[in-house]
Amino acid sequence: MKPLPSHYIFNELTFYPHRNNKGVINYYFAEDDLKLMHFIYPNEYRIKNSLHKAYELLIGKSDNNHSYFGYAELLTIVGYLEKKYKLNLSKTYIRKIELGVNIKVLNDAMIYIDRLKSYQHRKEATKMMSRTSKHYGKQVDLSQQRFKLYHKSSPLLPYKLATEDNLIRFEMVFKKIVTINKYASTLERLINPKNFNDLVTLLQKKFDALQFENTHNLSNLTSAELTLYHAGNSTRYWQQYYKSKNKHTYATKKQRYNKIIKQLELETSNQDELIIELKSKIKQALEKQKASACYIP
Repeated sequence: MKPLPSHYIFNELTFYPHRNNKGVINYYFAEDDLKLMHFIYPNEYRIKNSLHKAYELLIGKSDNNHSYFGYAELLTIVGYLEKKYKLNLSKTYIRKIELGVNIKVLNDAMIYIDRLKSYQHRKEATKMMSRTSKHYGKQVDLSQQRFKLYHKSSPLLPYKLATEDNLIRFEMVFKKIVTINKYASTLERLINPKNFNDLVTLLQKKFDALQFENTHNLSNLTSAELTLYHAGNSTRYWQQYYKSKNKHTYATKKQRYNKIIKQLELETSNQDELIIELKSKIKQALEKQKASACYIP
């Protein structure tokens, strides 16, 4: 059997071998000047990393995704890659999509992020994004997608952070190929204005399903009501209480808790300024992305 070469020259890039734990070469890899990783497998050629960051480098800026990235920017970077690497866009299949939007808020970004409670009342799906025991965002894990709401200016980020203060990113990550294929199975489909519009519309829909904690005035609660209010915010508390008590006792206590929440909601203005600001800015940013595709149904 002829030994595999020590390296490849292809697409004006030098590819070096990657060996598995048995010393066998399973693919070759290279990095281009836009920090895109290229891989040569026995039956496949892959390109990996952020199109947004690659676009920033292409126009002479630093490799980050802190700026606006819409349809025109997508067309520019895809067109560049198509020409440079002679890609057949209809046969360039997409294996991963992360779609997001950045917004600048008026206050400390974590004030907004900490208010994220659940996705359609599913608290168990919401998790902290943490580093060194401190958190910088929250994410929601569902079967088809993962959503992230995090502080782009946080020093806790494991990669290059935004220099602009109070910058929040909302991001959607597709977890399964079948979901990706529904919207953009290839680069050709991704740059179709209708498909791009549909992706951004989905991002908007998923953000609208996120639920945030209201700021309640707790000063009028009795000591017992305050204790129940804090305890009842935990799903685990109710699970354990249900196991330790009979159904009637559980139902009575849950009714008391719901009564407290209902009263607090009545006393709280429906116009929560912080969350209204966040939702409004996210909506504006997504509408700008959709408008950039100039899609007319």
